[in-house]
Amino acid sequence: MKALTILLCFLSLFNFSFFKTDNQKTNFVLYDGEIKNIFIHSLIAYPDILQTKAKNTIATYHTDCIDYVEFENLLDELYKNNYVIVDIHKTFTTENGMTKKCKVKVPRGKKPVVIGVDDVVYDPKKSGNGMVDRLCVDSNENIYTETLIDGKIDKKYDREFAPILENFLTLYPSFSPFGDRITINLTGFCGILGYRISDKNEMVRNAETEKAQVVVDRLKQLGYTFACHSYAHYHTKKVSAEFVKQDFADWQRYIEPVIGKTKVFVYPYGEWELVNSNQISEKQKVLIDFGFKLFLGVGIYDFYGYMPLSKNINSKILFADRKPIDGYTLFHRQNELNKLFDCKKVLSNFAKLRQKFIA
Repeated sequence: MKALTILLCFLSLFNFSFFKTDNQKTNFVLYDGEIKNIFIHSLIAYPDILQTKAKNTIATYHTDCIDYVEFENLLDELYKNNYVIVDIHKTFTTENGMTKKCKVKVPRGKKPVVIGVDDVVYDPKKSGNGMVDRLCVDSNENIYTETLIDGKIDKKYDREFAPILENFLTLYPSFSPFGDRITINLTGFCGILGYRISDKNEMVRNAETEKAQVVVDRLKQLGYTFACHSYAHYHTKKVSAEFVKQDFADWQRYIEPVIGKTKVFVYPYGEWELVNSNQISEKQKVLIDFGFKLFLGVGIYDFYGYMPLSKNINSKILFADRKPIDGYTLFHRQNELNKLFDCKKVLSNFAKLRQKFIA
């Protein structure tokens, strides 16, 4: 025993260096394949409430969204299929004014997946239809949700993407080996995260901004990042360049002071207008002038490259499509999504109800 103690003390002087390997070289690799990029909308947190609403309301939510159980199932499927969550901001870099794709570091044998969630506004039109009303932070700095149901505030830690992901990472921390989280793609027309930080009433706006800042700061501490999904959530092809300018003036006035600057722009409805007559469009120039570096659309297939494809355009834009994970694609695009996860294992018990309403 005394000899063993002496040996251990001797080895500690050298930090066991001759037994160690380089963790960076042994356990992590630069991933050179296609980075999977998926997104959801705010979750259906109370499916039982939604099913009591008008048929067109049920159809809209079940087409565009998944419920909280399905998000839990989705995370479980991705984890079992050896994916790890990666912050989208790590997938590109800017050098000498050029924005370029770059490889991401992952544990050996793992694959990266980028996850985004669009809107996260919880505007009054959605209130009472089965979604939560706001994200909050408790005294222990845990993220939870509040929802007004039958005149009372219902507090939950398992009904929206952030608390669900945090619960999942408590059980499976290796799903986020570098502390990365989801990118929250915000609009601003009715505030963010359930707080009316763009309200016309200054007193309301200031009070709501103070509350929202607490949530934003905590989300950032946990590793969540933010992207711009426009202020007004407009149809790009239906508005003018001047409208886009004003939209970002509103974004800079109300949203940017709370979340900070972002380099990622998510086209509303996935609609984009890059060129007009072999020239970068005026609307796209506005986006570039506001400092956005990566532009995200919507598509069921993998695409992360440089647009436009035309050889006549020298000024290329870094563009990526994102796979929508929603009620429609879980039923109608299973062939494509099954390459990522088993759609049938993601679907919840409410899937039969959804099937009645999805065209």
